[in-house]
Amino acid sequence: MVKRPNQSVLIKAFDIYRDAMRPFIVRAMKRVKGKGTEDAIYDSLSSRRADEFERCLLNNGYNVEGAIDIGDFPHLIRRNWERVFSQQFSGDMNIQNPLHIIAQARNAVSHPGTKDLDAEYVRTALYHIADVLGKINVPKAKASVEKGRDKLSQPDDAKAEPSPDKESDSQPRKTTRQGGKTEKPSRVPVSDRPEKYNTYFQALLDELREQHNFTRARRVRTDQNFYIFSSGFTSIGYVARFTNVGTVHTYLLLRFGDKQTTNNFFDVLKERESEINARFDVPLYWSRRDDIKTSRIYIERDGTIDANESELEAFRAWHVENLLKFKEVFTSEIQLALEKLKSS
Repeated sequence: MVKRPNQSVLIKAFDIYRDAMRPFIVRAMKRVKGKGTEDAIYDSLSSRRADEFERCLLNNGYNVEGAIDIGDFPHLIRRNWERVFSQQFSGDMNIQNPLHIIAQARNAVSHPGTKDLDAEYVRTALYHIADVLGKINVPKAKASVEKGRDKLSQPDDAKAEPSPDKESDSQPRKTTRQGGKTEKPSRVPVSDRPEKYNTYFQALLDELREQHNFTRARRVRTDQNFYIFSSGFTSIGYVARFTNVGTVHTYLLLRFGDKQTTNNFFDVLKERESEINARFDVPLYWSRRDDIKTSRIYIERDGTIDANESELEAFRAWHVENLLKFKEVFTSEIQLALEKLKSS
């Protein structure tokens, strides 16, 4: 019996992804003018990774493909974008976001916590892996990853994503677990956390209402690790959230009556991904959920509710800044998407 089924699915997907990407990367690097393939790769890596690449070459009988790994792919593609990879991805620089997400997820698997990986987090990683495999035209590998995603088990305590079905700041009772970091080994007693969350989100709500007119809500009605703010559009909300794996999120939550409507709306927004991303100073992660009714567009940073007061103040400032930014950017984008879907 597999004790960590979600982690096992993700590890298998990483093997598929690595084995498909290695020849793709090497073939492209062979076209870098003025340099041999080994030198082109070596010069594109950090000094630490370049040394590791050289050692791997020696250990693998100068097998170049076997000397590069998942963490190298984003850097090799970014450093050689104009020279070779722009043509491979039709000039779409947004490919670099999922490459970094996949590399971060690989780090999480390499340093596992005491529990299985969160099912939602694994599904997101598998979505990005399948998406990249599709873009490099390896349909069998993509299908294998998608098959693993479809069979992904879900922990008993993983609940449905919160739903902003009404235009209000009220909170559902259930939440999902998510995030992209390894679980922290030191945890406070569960009984201490509801009060911490309630205190944090009440202060956040008060600041957003009194100083920024962001919400009219006055009282936090949750002791969960998230709070949903109304966007002014039914079934769409702005969310501030702590994950259970050491990250803090701000995101746009889409949850319509059925997953097809949610996915259609997400796809219309994603058509303007380049324009939307350009208005942010940090990477936006686009998470289209094919298996449930929820999709998200989010940013993240390291953080936990167990941090000290000065760190929590920094998290609140970060949430305030980015919730305001999300509203500024997405209000018009949501309206445009609604109009486009209505006309079609």
